[in-house]
Amino acid sequence: MYTTKTYHDSFDPIRAIRTKDFSYIENYAHRPLLDLPWDIEESPSGQAVKRLAAAPRPERELYDLHADPTESNNLLAGDDADGADAIAADLAVRLHDWRHQTGDVIPSDFAGSRIAARYTETYLQIHHKAPSSRSAIAADRGIEDEVRHTEQ
Repeated sequence: MYTTKTYHDSFDPIRAIRTKDFSYIENYAHRPLLDLPWDIEESPSGQAVKRLAAAPRPERELYDLHADPTESNNLLAGDDADGADAIAADLAVRLHDWRHQTGDVIPSDFAGSRIAARYTETYLQIHHKAPSSRSAIAADRGIEDEVRHTEQ
């Protein structure tokens, strides 16, 4: 299975291939290990994983799905990556071939930054304020305001 992500709350181009045995990921922009979306940043879930948002994301990741189904141990991160390098090289070729066959193009950092700015502007126009953990649906329906008025 092949996967792509170019933008989700920020410019974050990633391409990956997953087999029954391994997950191989290529990260094309310098990003944190976990890029927290605005809508969960201040939530309890966001706070629980906040430390991961400070760590840098590696350029390449490889996970053994049998030994590590939660993809916690990047086999390419350690000094003993010799066996992992051969597996990653094979998966990288497959990923490259798939990208070529499908005409997949990753925008430059410049284009990605412009995409991010455009989406941010659109978000702020829709919500008429800075992003917060407040649900856009709740805000649109006045649910949180209604709760506040009821409590007073």
